Amino acid sequence: ELLLNSCPHCFQNFRSIFCDLVCHPNQSEFINVTESTVDPDSNKTYVSRFTHHISEKYATGVYENCSKYKLAICGIANYFSCNRNNMFKFLGNNDYTVLKTDYVISDEDIPGVVRPTSDHLVPCDDMRNWDRCTCNNCAASCNNNEGQD
Repeated sequence: ELLLNSCPHCFQNFRSIFCDLVCHPNQSEFINVTESTVDPDSNKTYVSRFTHHISEKYATGVYENCSKYKLAICGIANYFSCNRNNMFKFLGNNDYTVLKTDYVISDEDIPGVVRPTSDHLVPCDDMRNWDRCTCNNCAASCNNNEGQD
């Protein structure tokens, strides 16, 4: 949160990816469980891997809003090659991720199975709910008369 907080739109968009996984009322429309594991101690089955379908617009928007924060969104290994696809690969499978996620970025519906999530995107120059992001963090928020913050 600390790294992403200087651009509240980035933080909100980034956070909504994970909120969708946990509490979106229609998560079954864009999440498919692909692997489960039985805990040997409790004999309970739990999800260990799933696929999260995200629209092109949403994935690109989140990346563009947060692209100035390469360390937070891509990690050290992908810092110099940080792009939208590497961001989602890192988010779904890194040393800190217990629940492995394969992100599928596509606008195509799979009838009866998946409709990619596409809502929640807040452009970084949107001022309805927060102050806009600084010009250094979001080129779209720069006015012609405004210099770099």
